[in-house]
Amino acid sequence: MGIVSSTKKGYLIENLATLVEAGINISECLFIISNGIRNKYFKKIVLDVKEAVDGGFSLWQSFEKTGIFSKRDISLIMIGENSGHLVENLNILALQHQKEKFFRYKVYSALMYPSLVLFLVLIIGTGMAWFLLPKLSVVFTQLGAELPLITKIMISVGVFFGNYGLIFFPIFFVLLFLFFYFVFVNKKTKVIGQKFLFNFFSTRRLVLESELSRFGYILGTLLQAGFSINESLKLLNQASPFPFYGDFYLYLSESVSEGISLKDSFANFSKSEKLIPNSVQEMIFVGERSGKLPEILLKIGKNYEDKLEITTRNLSAILEPVLLILVWVGVVILALAIILPVYSLISNIN
Repeated sequence: MGIVSSTKKGYLIENLATLVEAGINISECLFIISNGIRNKYFKKIVLDVKEAVDGGFSLWQSFEKTGIFSKRDISLIMIGENSGHLVENLNILALQHQKEKFFRYKVYSALMYPSLVLFLVLIIGTGMAWFLLPKLSVVFTQLGAELPLITKIMISVGVFFGNYGLIFFPIFFVLLFLFFYFVFVNKKTKVIGQKFLFNFFSTRRLVLESELSRFGYILGTLLQAGFSINESLKLLNQASPFPFYGDFYLYLSESVSEGISLKDSFANFSKSEKLIPNSVQEMIFVGERSGKLPEILLKIGKNYEDKLEITTRNLSAILEPVLLILVWVGVVILALAIILPVYSLISNIN
């Protein structure tokens, strides 16, 4: 009940931007938005923000008190309030939430099918190993047939699961859950899973294109809105879900603030080519020299968004036959383990 999804936060920002742009004061905007919220916990948060605003706190301070918004969101709202460009910054923030939702959807949709297939294979395999193999092992043992190696292995596995299945499978699934939680979910350790996805040949392109789309859109939008390159890179650091990209953006921000050009900053970072391809770097350098960096960054974002669309479709198409082959291999192994002893029995009877 205490979790506020990114969709709900995006809903709040988008509606707040629309209402503030229409000339309605912030307190009334928050009241109007709260009336359209059914989730009691989220509604209470919005009303708490309204109460803080009514009490004399600024909007960014009121949002900060909730603890549900990122530093990037708070920074954008704070800069907007202090500079008198709150509406523009809220619109930028709303656009960023929409883009992040789009990127997450694309990544999840590409990984959903293979994850579902692997999950079903795991469940079916567990059921067969737990219930079928022990019974088959008893039958083949009693018949006294000469068994091939693959069947002996299957029988040994069946005997083990029959004796220790109640202990093995709960422990196995708990360990599997903990593994995925710490590798892909936990904030402190998920960088391990992110680096694996970034370096694994099948998913590297997916991660790279989603991050370059985010990089182009956010940085280009912020620069167009009048933010300095230094501020924009700091906000980009807070927006990226990948810590290794966030560290790179922070390095660029610090380097640029010291008066070093983007070209030299990229050159001084040892892994810049791995994170940002050379072709993209050259486009950025051209934009820096010509004074059209925001426009070029937005084109980069659009270009890689289109590529991400194609990659997500192709990834599913590539993984589908691979998964089918894996399932086929498992079925063939099980079938051979069962059929070969049956042929042996028939030959003995003859």
